[in-house]
Amino acid sequence: MSEIVRFVNKTSANSPGGNGTTNATAGANRAYESLSEGEAAEQTDLDTANDNIVFRVNGDEADTATANFVGWTTSAADNIEINQNTLNPHAGVFDETIYHLSKTNGIQSLVLGEDFMDVIGLQITIKQTASADPIRCIRTRPVDAGSICNVSKCLLREAGSTGGTGNLMGIEHDSTNMNLHAFNNLAYDFVGGAGRGFFQSAAGLGAFYNNTAMDCDTGFQSVANAWLAKNNLGNGNTTDYSGTFTGALTNLSEDATSPNSALRSLAVDFQDETANKFLLLKTDSKAKNAGTDLSADGTKAVTDDCLSQTRKGRYDIGWHQNLQLLERNNIHGSNRGVLTGVL
Repeated sequence: MSEIVRFVNKTSANSPGGNGTTNATAGANRAYESLSEGEAAEQTDLDTANDNIVFRVNGDEADTATANFVGWTTSAADNIEINQNTLNPHAGVFDETIYHLSKTNGIQSLVLGEDFMDVIGLQITIKQTASADPIRCIRTRPVDAGSICNVSKCLLREAGSTGGTGNLMGIEHDSTNMNLHAFNNLAYDFVGGAGRGFFQSAAGLGAFYNNTAMDCDTGFQSVANAWLAKNNLGNGNTTDYSGTFTGALTNLSEDATSPNSALRSLAVDFQDETANKFLLLKTDSKAKNAGTDLSADGTKAVTDDCLSQTRKGRYDIGWHQNLQLLERNNIHGSNRGVLTGVL
C-alpha cells in the first residue's frame, strides 16, 4: 500500500494545468489550482491499486468550483482524504485570507459520493442571490452499503445572501447506505428557506458528535430517525433541535428542544459572538465539563477538538474544548506550577 499526496494551492500566482505533485505555483509539477481540478485528474480505482490519496489544500483565495467526488473506487484502507488542517488550518474563526471553498447559488460546494472519505478542517462558505435550489456546504450522496465517511474540524457558514428562496445547509446527510461521522464541526448563520446547520434527510447512520450550530433557522434536524447525537451544542437558532435523535447524550440547547432535558434553556458563553468566534470562554459554566467522554465510543471515538487539542478530563460540549492545564515540574527538588491554556 502506498500513500499518494497531491497538493491544491488556490492563489492568484497559480493556474490550472499542474500535476499536483508539489505545492509550487509554477512549472509542470505545480499544485492543482482547485480541489475540483485535482479530483478530476486523480480519479481512479484506489482499491485495486492498493493506494490511498491525500489532497492537502491551501492558498489565500476562495475556491469556487464544486468538488464532486464520484466515480472512484475506494475501500476502508484505500480511501480519499481532503485535509486543510496540515498546511492551512483555521484558528476557530472563519478566515477569508486562507483557502476556503465558496459557492454562490448552485447545489453544493463539496459532494461526498464515495464509500470511504475523510474531510478534515475545511472552511466552506455559501450564499444565494437568486436561486430557488437548496445549497449545501457538504452533501453526502448514495454509495454502497457499509461505507464510512468522516467530516471533522470543518468551519461552515452562510454569508452575504441577497435573495433567493433555496434552503441553506451546512451538512446534509443524504445517503441511505453511508455511515457519516461528523464531529468537531461548526455551522452558523444558515437562514432563509429552511436553513439548517446539520441535517439528516436519508436513513444512513449519522453519528453527530461535538458539533456546534449557531444562529440558524434550525441547528440540528433529523427526519430519518438514524441520528446518533452526543455532545452537540445549539445556541441562537430559531429551533436548536428538531426531529428524533437516537442514543442522545449530553446535547445542549438555548431553547427547550434538546433531546436531553437537563441541558435545555442554557445560553453558553463564547469568546466573541459578534465576531463569530464561537470558542468557549474559560468562565463558561454551561458547556464546559458537561459532556460525555467519547474517547472509547463504539461508533466513533472522539479524542480531540476543532483546534486539534486533545480533550482531557471532562469533555466540553460543542466543537471546542477550553483547556486550562496545571503542569508541575520538579526542578532541583522544588515544585513549580505553570498554568497554560486558552481564553
